[in-house]
Amino acid sequence: MAENEWKIAGEPDLEPALAFFETVKDLTDPPFTTYPHGLRGTLKLLLAEGRLLVAEAADGALPEPRTRIVGLLGYFHGTPRLREDGGFRYEDPHIGYVYCFVVDPARRNPYSYLAVPFLAKCLLADGHEEARFRTYRDNNDLINRLYRKHGRFIREETNLQGAKSNLYGADVRTWIERFGDYERTGS
Repeated sequence: MAENEWKIAGEPDLEPALAFFETVKDLTDPPFTTYPHGLRGTLKLLLAEGRLLVAEAADGALPEPRTRIVGLLGYFHGTPRLREDGGFRYEDPHIGYVYCFVVDPARRNPYSYLAVPFLAKCLLADGHEEARFRTYRDNNDLINRLYRKHGRFIREETNLQGAKSNLYGADVRTWIERFGDYERTGS
């Protein structure tokens, strides 16, 4: 894997992804530890019922050349709805529902910028024409501005943790048109 790239994760990536998730769990809002299935359960669900994407970087601290995960982006095939038994059901299969996105704060550039075009290609390959994502409404101006830049406001909702959130949506083909050259050239 080249520097600053994302890839589709598989079962062998579960433990390294979990180790990274553990290092950033308190940096996110809402904290990932409040997700209904916890950190491990969330990653397993994404691998089984969606797609988990990971960003890797060379780790110069290791004696032999290796990479380590520095970013996670996961989406479900449809909008997840929590069932009474604790599992999810998925509505609207044309939607790729972004459930988690986090990049090591020290590596946010360019990994964050490269995530959108790669996400768009993966969503289209999985048959999703629309992406949906949400964030807290209050005290989250930076993320709300970012999401408005890449999508359109749909509505306000109450999330699983009971907080008011803004739901955004985007046409995936628009992302491909907008970011197609960025992924190849880095500009």
